[in-house]
Amino acid sequence: MSVRIQVLLALVGILFNLGVQAAEAGLDQRLRARLVNSTPGAVASAGGQRLHATAALKRFYLERLYQPVWVSGAGLSRAGRDLLAVLDSATTHGLRAEDYHLDAIARLTAQPLSQPGQAVDTELLLADGALLFASHLVAGRVNPASIDAEWFAEMRGTDVVAALSAALGEGRLVAAYAQLAPQDARYQRLRTALAQWRERATAPAVAPIPDGRWLELGQQGAAVAALRQRLGLAPEPAIFDEHTAQAVRAFQAEYGLNVDAVVGPQTRQMLNQTPQQVIERLEVNMERWRWMPQALAARRVEVNIPAFELVAFDAPGEALRMRVIVGREYRRTPVFSDRIRYLVMNPYWEAPHKIVVNDLLPKFQADPGLAERMGFEVLSGWGEQHKQIPLNQVDWRRYSPKTFGYRLRQRPGPSNALGRVKFMFPNDFAVYLHDTSAPELFAQARRTLSSGCVRVEKPRDLATWLTGTDAAWPDSALQPVDKVVPLAKPVPVHLQYWTAWVDEGGRLHQRADVYERDARVLRALREPAPN
Repeated sequence: MSVRIQVLLALVGILFNLGVQAAEAGLDQRLRARLVNSTPGAVASAGGQRLHATAALKRFYLERLYQPVWVSGAGLSRAGRDLLAVLDSATTHGLRAEDYHLDAIARLTAQPLSQPGQAVDTELLLADGALLFASHLVAGRVNPASIDAEWFAEMRGTDVVAALSAALGEGRLVAAYAQLAPQDARYQRLRTALAQWRERATAPAVAPIPDGRWLELGQQGAAVAALRQRLGLAPEPAIFDEHTAQAVRAFQAEYGLNVDAVVGPQTRQMLNQTPQQVIERLEVNMERWRWMPQALAARRVEVNIPAFELVAFDAPGEALRMRVIVGREYRRTPVFSDRIRYLVMNPYWEAPHKIVVNDLLPKFQADPGLAERMGFEVLSGWGEQHKQIPLNQVDWRRYSPKTFGYRLRQRPGPSNALGRVKFMFPNDFAVYLHDTSAPELFAQARRTLSSGCVRVEKPRDLATWLTGTDAAWPDSALQPVDKVVPLAKPVPVHLQYWTAWVDEGGRLHQRADVYERDARVLRALREPAPN
């Protein structure tokens, strides 16, 4: 609890205990008059502050027959004092306590609430702060769709008015707010890390590694001394020795960089992060957790786009972990949740039209024989009306991206872009998980290489885990063709975007913001509430 709130609560307690009574009788009528008689469409306010949860406020007090909750006598009730501490804790969730009217409440309660208007203002500001903070814990302060057209959150749907009323009735206000926040242990670990990094931010700053040449084994000097200090080693001797190299490798592995013990631009940038930059990244990722579903199924698949990683979970915990390849910066993998419903073994690949005209058509114009070597078919029409066009009848050079109206379909085989299997969760983005014909790409550290779908490193392991058997795996890349294998029970899949997380051992991991999404979330979190 902050010093400000401790002082405020002490003052409120003194005033309350002095027994200086406000005109408490009739406070319910004044609340009712303020809420019911407000001009439709007008901006509601109290104590010079805009009220944001006006619809929820009206319902909250209507269900209570306008009885006050937070104000009692000349000061705050027990619930009001508990709520002050709850609202002050917003900063521990990476939120701004000032969004919940704490400054205005402090001004109003710095003296006895002897004036009727003063008591009503305090009651309404506390209720608005309570409802607003509850909604932010449940669904985030920021609507992700308003800042990122490729982010589709499955928002939690808690009724905050009902939750708040129930908590008050059961006398468990503080516990109720703790339960409104995401309950996943990974959110709580981020919250712990946030407190630690805020404490670290108060310590003397560590000098950054100066820009310049790449640092590697055998070098020495001031830059190496700064490097060693950033790694938590003694700055002297200022020599890039094997001990320093081991520390660099460990740092690179923890941050998803090329593990080569060479300090290039990317490693230097991560090492040079200030505590404030880390704090901001933690706050952004805590907000993303508030966009997640209410509860994650025990059996599920999670893909972390910036980490280029897939993890499958069973009830006991992690079942599979593998590298993945995600969409390029200009063909981003979207963020959403769905359910894997079936697999397709040895699938055809129906190339999306954008890929056909932007990627494949220029290649086939330069080398007309490539289409046959890659196993492509040219089709016109759909369904029973579709017709295959012989490749030798297609003059690729006569078409432009605007005039090419055919479909291109790749036959199963060693060159098929989808490999031996695709994992289907039908969606509006035409995105799914699949095998690949280019497994060598998994060796790259930055794997933004696909056209939006997610290529998986261990397709056979994932298929076996999903189906419960290895029997469905095809012996040949050619047969059976396009065989559908339904799952007995669909498995939730979450394509997510985490640039920071804390593992079970308490180690903070960070990844490059490959789609440059963090800054937009941070700006929205920092945007002052309208007033």
